[in-house]
Amino acid sequence: METEDNLIGRRVLMLGSAATAASIGLGALGALPEAEAAVRPRRRAAFAVWDPITGRSTTAMSPKRVTVHIAVTRSDDIYGPGKGPGGSYAHFYNPRSGAPRQHQYLDRRAAADLNGNARSISVEHAGLDGDRMTDTQLRNLAKIFAWAVIHCGVPNRIATVNDLRGLAWHRLGIDGNFGRFDRNDRTTWCRKQTGAVWSNSTGKLCPTDKFIRQIPTVYSKAQYWLKKWGGRPG
Repeated sequence: METEDNLIGRRVLMLGSAATAASIGLGALGALPEAEAAVRPRRRAAFAVWDPITGRSTTAMSPKRVTVHIAVTRSDDIYGPGKGPGGSYAHFYNPRSGAPRQHQYLDRRAAADLNGNARSISVEHAGLDGDRMTDTQLRNLAKIFAWAVIHCGVPNRIATVNDLRGLAWHRLGIDGNFGRFDRNDRTTWCRKQTGAVWSNSTGKLCPTDKFIRQIPTVYSKAQYWLKKWGGRPG
């Protein structure tokens, strides 16, 4: 949870520019004032609904990873206009259908990864224990990761126990017993191997085994978007 004195209040929902949207196949967004329509790629993802929340941190950061979370709810929007100051929040919320919602600038800290907030673009996902990411969620997350690689300098790789940069997941910084450590099984990796402190909760399953096993699929799909947007696929 952030404890910043300078916080940005909730603002009117804004989307990216029509030109940017057209370039990535989203179609026309309608006539928006130029000041509102301008997209800053290092701060805003053009394909996401811009939905800033009350109480966002103004502390700058330089992201080195995209971290995957599960919300343990299938709600379309867990933050919403009623969220007040304080509490945890992620940069994005990824619903089971529809576009992702962006709640914080990509060059400002969110409050989902505890000690990892200074380097993490966090993505919360709708879902319950036992769920897998839907096709929509896989596509959205792949696009978020590819965007972060191109515009934010996140390395194009899957995180490992020795290097937490790239496409990561919350359990890498959680303490708990997730089975005997197996270097070939990502579901067994946690704070014991990485030393990262991304949660105060012991044994938290986030983002669950099924989500973790989909990480390679997300990474593979991201390579398509990197190529499409002019990046450098791995």
